[in-house]
Order: sequence, then structure tokens, then C-alpha cells
Amino acid sequence: MNSRYLALILILVGMVLIFLTPHEGKVSWKEFDRGVELSKASGKYMLIYFHSETCSVCKAMDREVLSDKKIVNFIELNFIPVKVDANAENSKRFMHLFKDRNESLVVPFFIIMSPDGKVMGYRVGYVPKEEFFNFIRDMK
Repeated sequence: MNSRYLALILILVGMVLIFLTPHEGKVSWKEFDRGVELSKASGKYMLIYFHSETCSVCKAMDREVLSDKKIVNFIELNFIPVKVDANAENSKRFMHLFKDRNESLVVPFFIIMSPDGKVMGYRVGYVPKEEFFNFIRDMK
């Protein structure tokens, strides 16, 4: 068997395993700058999650929605997931995203952004599981 053919088969099998392997119930959140790089390289939209460690609603989203296997797998396959701490000093660089929409930064806040930086959609506050899934499915 030709070694190129074998290498191609191994690559394809590896890709299938990556895409079909369920994730461990956790989204693999990236830092914003890394997310931008990956989004541009892959052509995938970013799902940006603005949160706070002290926010009880964010904790509920993490526990009740963002740990659901169906949602986690869908995010991992279709988006570059990015998580931004709204209380961090560097979060100020995102304020234009909210002012442009006459919104204030209230957490949790989810933005779907194209690789070229356009905001395609957003949700504010707690979003029930099915509604959140519909939101990300429709933005894919």
C-alpha cells in the first residue's frame, strides 16, 4: 500500500474520531486573542461568553445550559468558544460592542461574531437550554 494513501487514511480516521467523540461536558473556552486567530484560520464564527465569577446567573448558565452534552458538542463542532471575564481589566476593550447596540455589559452576555469581526447575534441574561440551542443553531 502506498504510504501517501495510508497517511491520508490515518488523517481521515483521526478527523472522524475528533468530530464524533463527545466532549467531557465542558466547553473548551479560549482567550479572546487566541479565539480570533482560530476563527480567522478556520472560518468558524466565535461564540463569545462574557461572564463574571461572582454572577449567580452565569453560574446557573454554566451548570444548567453550558454543561449539556448536546450544547457542548454543538459549540465545539461549530464555533470557536471564547470566554471573557467582564471584571477583568482587559474587558474594557469590548465596550464598543455593547455601546453600538445601546446595551450595557450585563452578564451573562453571549455574542456570535464572524471571523471578520461582525456581530451576527447576541443574547443577554439567562437563556434556557432549548432557546440557547436554537440561538446557536440558527447562527451557525
